[in-house]
Amino acid sequence: MISAPTRMTACAATRIFISTVEEATVNKDQVKGNVKEIKGNVKEAAGNLVGNDKLKAKGQIDQAAGKAQSAYGDLKEALEDKK
Repeated sequence: MISAPTRMTACAATRIFISTVEEATVNKDQVKGNVKEIKGNVKEAAGNLVGNDKLKAKGQIDQAAGKAQSAYGDLKEALEDKK
């Protein structure tokens, strides 16, 4: 059984992904970044659940990578909007 904090983390990540996908223009870097971030949230939650610090750390790394890729996608979109 998944604990309540784990479900909240996964739900929050899902909301981030859905809100980005619902925007009028979304580039693939934004989507891929959000997917990485969600994957990281799941890994971190699983690591917490089973007490695996290595899995938890990998999840945190995936989250950071996802945020960076999403930010890159945001920048690309902002530059496109200025043209």
